[in-house]
Amino acid sequence: EAKLNQALAEGKITPEQHDRAVAKAEEAIPNLFERVPDPDRQARRQHAGEVARGVFASAAQAIGITPEQLRDELKANGGSIADVAAAHGKSADAVIAAMVADANAHIDAAVANGTLTAEQGAKAKEKAAGAITRLVNSEGRPHGHGR
Repeated sequence: EAKLNQALAEGKITPEQHDRAVAKAEEAIPNLFERVPDPDRQARRQHAGEVARGVFASAAQAIGITPEQLRDELKANGGSIADVAAAHGKSADAVIAAMVADANAHIDAAVANGTLTAEQGAKAKEKAAGAITRLVNSEGRPHGHGR
């Protein structure tokens, strides 16, 4: 604002231009802080990726194959995790239970180490079972960020 006042005093801008610029600056300043990355959100996102990899590995383990084999079978056949499980003589429900248990263990660890609050952990657990059930029964690649 000091530079605007100086420009006004020197006649470089009109009073109307000064007032508009000050008003725009006052509106813009709060928006600047909205764009600052939230390190907690970034940590939660990174943790979510780790959980997803762990849960995928638990699905493969419940089926009796490696994560790489599960990935390859999903790519080759375009089916669901439930289809791969059935092809290996395992039930979708058993795979879902293993995946939910793994996700819940990761969530509990995140709450214990302070990455998530207890409230965030409870919400994550509520969402996990439904999301995992949809994932196991969906065909093709899961949809999401970067996919």
